[in-house]
Amino acid sequence: MSQCSKNGERVKDIYKCLVNIPELWDIAYVAIGSNSGATTKGVDEVTVDGQSEDRNHEIMNQLRNGTYQPKPVRRTYIPKRNGKMRPLGIPSFPDKLVQSAAKIILEAVYEPALCKYSVGFRPKLGCHDAIRVIQKKWIGTKWFIEFDIKGFFDNIDHDILIKILEKKIDDKRFIALIRKMLKTGYVDITRNDDGNKFLRRRPTYSGTPQGGIISPILANIYLNELDSYIMELCNQWFIGKKRKLTRDQERLNRHIHIVREYLDGRRGSAAKAGANRLFPEGTSRDEMLRKLVELKKERSSQPSLDEMDPGFRRLHYVRYADDFLLGFIGSRREAEGIMQEIKEYLKNTLLLECSEEKTKISDHKEGTRFLGYDLHTPSDSYYARKSKARGGSTIVKRTNSAARIQPYVPESRVKEYIDRNGYGVIQNLREWKGKARSALINNSDYAIVTQYNQEVRGFCNYYYIAKNFYQGLHRLYYLAEVSMMRTLAGKHKCSKRKLYKKLAVTSNGDTRITVTEKGHTVQWFKLKDIDRSDRPRLVKDEIYNPVQMLSRTDILQRLNARVCESCGKDDGYFEVHHVRKLKDLKERHKKAWWEHVMIARNRKTLVLCVDCHDKLHSGTLPDYRFTKVYAENLRTTA
Repeated sequence: MSQCSKNGERVKDIYKCLVNIPELWDIAYVAIGSNSGATTKGVDEVTVDGQSEDRNHEIMNQLRNGTYQPKPVRRTYIPKRNGKMRPLGIPSFPDKLVQSAAKIILEAVYEPALCKYSVGFRPKLGCHDAIRVIQKKWIGTKWFIEFDIKGFFDNIDHDILIKILEKKIDDKRFIALIRKMLKTGYVDITRNDDGNKFLRRRPTYSGTPQGGIISPILANIYLNELDSYIMELCNQWFIGKKRKLTRDQERLNRHIHIVREYLDGRRGSAAKAGANRLFPEGTSRDEMLRKLVELKKERSSQPSLDEMDPGFRRLHYVRYADDFLLGFIGSRREAEGIMQEIKEYLKNTLLLECSEEKTKISDHKEGTRFLGYDLHTPSDSYYARKSKARGGSTIVKRTNSAARIQPYVPESRVKEYIDRNGYGVIQNLREWKGKARSALINNSDYAIVTQYNQEVRGFCNYYYIAKNFYQGLHRLYYLAEVSMMRTLAGKHKCSKRKLYKKLAVTSNGDTRITVTEKGHTVQWFKLKDIDRSDRPRLVKDEIYNPVQMLSRTDILQRLNARVCESCGKDDGYFEVHHVRKLKDLKERHKKAWWEHVMIARNRKTLVLCVDCHDKLHSGTLPDYRFTKVYAENLRTTA
């Protein structure tokens, strides 16, 4: 499929993959089975709990004979950053499974064809890739052109999307399946005239549900048309090879050249006449050398390239889902024309509308906010770059016309994160105060330090490529540390100073807050621990959220072994018992034997026969671990 797509041909008979390849459904299950959302119920009571081969074969048979019909999604609302509510559509788990399988096929078809500057919801790409593109390639950008699409996911036109899919997919049954997913509708909670709540099914005429497994890839396919259009604009605005020098730079270069020739003994008529204009008669060689140094200093203190050179234009582009940004080198009037062209294309071709308030043009010095980063050129008119020279090193100054766009940590985001997590109050650089989090006092010391580690390190990891990484995050780091120590001090009813002396451990000259519990050790991290060279290597806590450490194929190997992990039975039908989080099991005071097993194995899944699975949910599952049959079966399958 991928090779066919690369060759520009239409892909055929992909529906047969859904109905004839059981391994595809295993991959689809593994892709979504470990997510916490897999245990969230849709309009029915079916979740990932109880997943089995029979369920896969049943869905495949329904797709084969044409009786499959997706259920409406359950609509719920989550708060947005601006205080408004974002609608989410939660499908039932069988529909999630079908969407996951269809997504695998769509990615195989479209990944080779998608624009390389589209980095949202794509394998091995993310927000940092978009920022890296801006940082490395948008050199000398003059204007940012920002776009905001009103309710993008809710306003995708179904007919246009189907036509786009038909350009690459020649399979009517697969296209019909996608149309069914789009038209399935949603169930919402409404009120009647008496104020009583009831569920009501509503049809969907446009859009894809946010929260659907297949929605991100469909959104990328839809906006790939926009990518192609803008890339054509970028090619049109690729004008000139490089900027011209300013008149002052040309004059200074000419004078420096004349003085060098005169000093080197090449006293031609032009050099001599030029030197006579620069120096009074009888000027000594030492005075000429001092003048040469002054000319070089004056040259380095002025812009070298003409920012408004009419013979040089560039247009850059990057997109993450429905957030996209353009960088333009040229005049503001030309930038306004480009913005208007794109708005008309969105309106007339894709039937999407831009928000007039949030779609704007901003100067490179003023900057813009994109994917949580503040993007702008350095605040100074010039930035220094070291270069080696004879006898040492010199500082070469570059002007903003050749400066790179740099990402910065927004101070407002830091304050919001501090307020949201309750680390304390921060007013300015000097007025800030950490406070204890009373809700965590009943947790163990290990759990408290681990939670602070995960929260702060996760936030700092996201901003690892920021230019002001240490300056922008050090207040958050120290405020979180004070909050953590106050929480621990409140738990042990002692002073913070006494707790520092107790928990501080020095190793190789590095002192850190260290907590040891039941043979496991956790340390309070430092900003220098974050690898900023390339992608950050996320450091996983030893016990906290251990499911992420498992191989994605582990559950398939256990399921294919066809042995009940409770009674040891090796024939009949098997299902997978899922829990939402292992943390929920650990926090229970009274645990069943199978819960101890899941915690010890660091797994939130358990392969059971149908009988044992029913007994588990009814609370009557006996402990088979020490029976002879169980031990023999596990020994033979080990």
